[in-house]
Amino acid sequence: MPKIELLHVSKTFDEGKVVANDDVTLSIEDGAFVFLLGPSGCGKTTLLKLISGLETPTSGTILVGGIDLSKLNPEERSIGFVFQHFEIFPAMTVFENVAYGLVVRGYDDETIEKIAEEALRLVSLEGRMLAYPKELSTPELQKVGLARAIATRSKILFLDEPLGKLDPKIRKVFRHELRRLIKSLGLTAIQVTHDQEEAMAIGDQIIVMRQGKILQHGKPEDLYYRPGSIFVANFFGETNFLEGFVSGVGPDSCVFHLHLGGPKFEIKLQHGHQLKNHVQAIIGYRIEDVELIQTKQEEREPGEELDLEEKPRLNTVKGRVREAIFIGPMKRFIIDLENGDEIQAKHSSKFLIDIREGDEILVGFHENPMVFEYPKDIRAELSKA
Repeated sequence: MPKIELLHVSKTFDEGKVVANDDVTLSIEDGAFVFLLGPSGCGKTTLLKLISGLETPTSGTILVGGIDLSKLNPEERSIGFVFQHFEIFPAMTVFENVAYGLVVRGYDDETIEKIAEEALRLVSLEGRMLAYPKELSTPELQKVGLARAIATRSKILFLDEPLGKLDPKIRKVFRHELRRLIKSLGLTAIQVTHDQEEAMAIGDQIIVMRQGKILQHGKPEDLYYRPGSIFVANFFGETNFLEGFVSGVGPDSCVFHLHLGGPKFEIKLQHGHQLKNHVQAIIGYRIEDVELIQTKQEEREPGEELDLEEKPRLNTVKGRVREAIFIGPMKRFIIDLENGDEIQAKHSSKFLIDIREGDEILVGFHENPMVFEYPKDIRAELSKA
């Protein structure tokens, strides 16, 4: 299978006035299922078109299997496409739609029949070969698009929001079928999506783009728990950001002082960090990682101290529950901390303790937050655009 490499690739339009991709260097390994994510207009689709050969770079080089893409004829690039808009021919049967690319390429009838039937079997549509598109459901139409791409015997598969038209419940099921199919065929796949959850659920690697540049590239869990910037942290999931400054900075730990006279946190730092003493900083906690601890006297035996031995690694802050919102399987809590900061937490609706609006509680923060030096433009970092 081919490895894809981009070396200092840029793409501009309108005589250089519009920069779609800006000095992108990237390597995608054989057989990887990679997702391109980022806000609208960040350059995801343009990058996909460059790798596929539908657009030509303004500068830089794209290698597929070690060969310069510009030196390969379109039929030699071994690339299949699946789009959100299926582009299924309405006057053709399912079989004819899947076989169309093979007919155009001049395969003989026996080979066409064998390859098309195999592709339809892989997507579980062998029983619908003679049906017309108007007779199919939306998921079945999407499977026809997949089968057509598979039938071309492509080694690389490009998917541009391929599940965008599916019902959310069906989409969650179908995305795992998509991954199983891609992996079983040993394809290298690159998918553009706006759905962060989808990318984390089935992707091997995620590439986050903004303003034509790659901000971070790595495994889903790395981007979620070890984001390289506030923007990436905010782009994935829901995060509480707390402002303050640091002291006692060592190789792998420091003290974080919450602003407005808030309490101090003992926190861990990643090896090789560049944080310095007495600089403004921001720490981030995913809302599902925030612990809520009851402090009501009537819920303890007389004279009994609050026992935090079971949570020895928590930094705790006093707070009051402003809102407790039922959202089906989860309950969201909005909490005012003693220094005036607002944070949010999310727990199962059947949380072991009953926390209600107005309750005074302790809020527990673990010692491994995301840590960032205060940026020059915090509003830009917290924007998802």
